[in-house]
Amino acid sequence: MDQAMLFVMWFLTGFCVLVSSGSLLLVLWQQSSLKSLRRTVAALEDKAAAGSAEFSDAAAKAAGPRPDRSLLQQRFANREAASSRVPEKYRYVARLARSGLGAEEVADVLDVSVNEAEQMLSLARASA
Repeated sequence: MDQAMLFVMWFLTGFCVLVSSGSLLLVLWQQSSLKSLRRTVAALEDKAAAGSAEFSDAAAKAAGPRPDRSLLQQRFANREAASSRVPEKYRYVARLARSGLGAEEVADVLDVSVNEAEQMLSLARASA
């Protein structure tokens, strides 16, 4: 065997060892990163579970007693009485909105600001 062939073999062997060790280091680094991420996710899940329990407890306390279901059904069933309590101005805004006018046009018609017209349109849509 001549020296050039021996040099090439040693070079390729060294290159393979270098690439293998680099790959091994990369795999080890990825595993440690993955462990770190799993710990972080577990900690966040624990916080979220504790937070959701706290949130549901706080929401239940803030909500107070639940309204009578029959009363709510009665209120939704009797929509005509509810619409009779709506002021004429808002019924007019609802009619304007149904005709396709935007907030600027409603503001011009009613001589109010555009922001107030937008609020009125929102209320009209919510009550419809």
